[in-house]
Amino acid sequence: MLGSSVRIVSSSTKDTNSSAASSIWKEAWQRVMPFTLVYLAACTLFFAELGRFPLFNPDEALYAEPAREMLVIGDWITTYLNYIVRFTKPPITIWAQAISIEAFGVNEFAVRFTGAAAGALLVAATYWFAEKFIGRRAAIVSSLVLCSAPLFVGTAREAITDMPLSLFCAVSMFCFFASVKLRRESMLWLAYLFTGLAVMTKGPVGLILPLAILAVYHILRQDWKEALAHYQPLKGLTIVGLIALPWFVTEIYITKGAYFNDFIMRENFQRFTSVVDSHKGGWWYHIAAMMGGFFPWSVYIPQALLGGVLLGRIKNFWSNSGPFSILHAFKGLTLQEDLGLFCVCWTVVTVAFFSASVSKLLPYTLPAFPAVALLLALEFERCIKQQLDKRLTIPAFVMVLTYAAATVILPHTVKLLRDAPETLIDIAQSFTTYELIFTVAATSLLSRRFYRAAFFLFLIPSFLGLLFFGNRILTALSCTWEEPLPAMARFAGQSALPVVVFDMRKPSMPFYAERRVEQPGSEEQLKTFLKSTKGAYILSKAKRNQYFRDLPGCKVQLSEGKFVLVRYAPPSGDM
Repeated sequence: MLGSSVRIVSSSTKDTNSSAASSIWKEAWQRVMPFTLVYLAACTLFFAELGRFPLFNPDEALYAEPAREMLVIGDWITTYLNYIVRFTKPPITIWAQAISIEAFGVNEFAVRFTGAAAGALLVAATYWFAEKFIGRRAAIVSSLVLCSAPLFVGTAREAITDMPLSLFCAVSMFCFFASVKLRRESMLWLAYLFTGLAVMTKGPVGLILPLAILAVYHILRQDWKEALAHYQPLKGLTIVGLIALPWFVTEIYITKGAYFNDFIMRENFQRFTSVVDSHKGGWWYHIAAMMGGFFPWSVYIPQALLGGVLLGRIKNFWSNSGPFSILHAFKGLTLQEDLGLFCVCWTVVTVAFFSASVSKLLPYTLPAFPAVALLLALEFERCIKQQLDKRLTIPAFVMVLTYAAATVILPHTVKLLRDAPETLIDIAQSFTTYELIFTVAATSLLSRRFYRAAFFLFLIPSFLGLLFFGNRILTALSCTWEEPLPAMARFAGQSALPVVVFDMRKPSMPFYAERRVEQPGSEEQLKTFLKSTKGAYILSKAKRNQYFRDLPGCKVQLSEGKFVLVRYAPPSGDM
């Protein structure tokens, strides 16, 4: 009897252990699979045909060529463009691009790899954060919404600093919030580590922006004294300083203070207080960039920013105790309410900060995109749980109306764009028609409370549309704006003759020629240079064709698209 009982207990224990192991594997599978699918979707969007298109001038070339020259010159402190010292952003992005060039060669994929990888990592970090503090469904929604925002996708596929900056700023904000809620000091030190990396990506803004967001957040919560004690700012600034100061001090010392004047003053103070490089816009510029860059999901941004619960708290405090009691409205928040407040502060402060700057560019507010994605996930969760159907369907109808209007307006709008390719009208109209069809179908499902099916019917066509139509748009733009200039530059760069770029700003030319190019600023300077040389290749605009045909010693070798390749040989009388 005893032996039989032992066997029964043993068998029961084995079944229990087997059931527990099966449960653990099932839970692991349920956690890993959604994340894997989301991450693969993001990588597909960011990396698909990444090296197919030439560098878009001037922005991409301003980072790609310094990265190539860093390897050629061997100077990893000071950056160069066309072998001339260029003081702009700190070098962490250029360092990463140089390493990528070493691995993949001198090509477009190599220099864009850093941005695409940063975008994919930011999607992964957003998933992790949302799953930890909201739930798995919200993690899927927020990360997919983020990586299907057109401006986010477009920036991730560019060789510029904005996506690495967004990654470092966002992860630092995630870690700051986690350090408060989880009471983990390790998260705090990670937050400062990523803040230091943000400073090494784009300068003081990498520190100023997180500090401003945290200040507003804790002032609203009225716990700024406790926050100061928690964040240990002196230790934090020491970490940031240890990461960023060695390079800044070294560069300022090497350049005898010139870097301080050119970067700290011009690229930061002057860019904030005046127009730099013709980058200007009205106060509404970044609001419009956010709404357009996050479309179609941006139709939910106004209600997500207000937030049903947070707005309800303000109304209750106002009606019960008067307007001054609103200052106490953000005490005693639940975890998700608190996260909503944090993301509202993150979004509003970022947009307000860059809107206050006189110089403006589309990707400036990109660091706020993860916060917006989290706000939308919180809004969707609230609407689904409380069956707030109108808050879901009315914005969806706005999507439908917007796509319908776009199919009519876009052809006229595209014609107004300078140097717009002729095929762009057909591509844009096809894209909006395509999106309209699926948005109508998804809205119909949403009105019937088929939430999951509606979400994926919104999402999957958007993914496929960005892949298919996005690549067609890039092809049209590159053929008009850049082709066949890279091939011309490579051809000219293989000769022993000087390469001249005239009457156009194309900093990608030394990247493709893989050598220094001459850039005379006027016709007189061009003639003076040609008189001093025994021959040269000249790259210029096709509209200069007749000028070169009339210029002694010049012979047009190739005129294609908007560009011309000219061979110069001194006339016999000048030899």
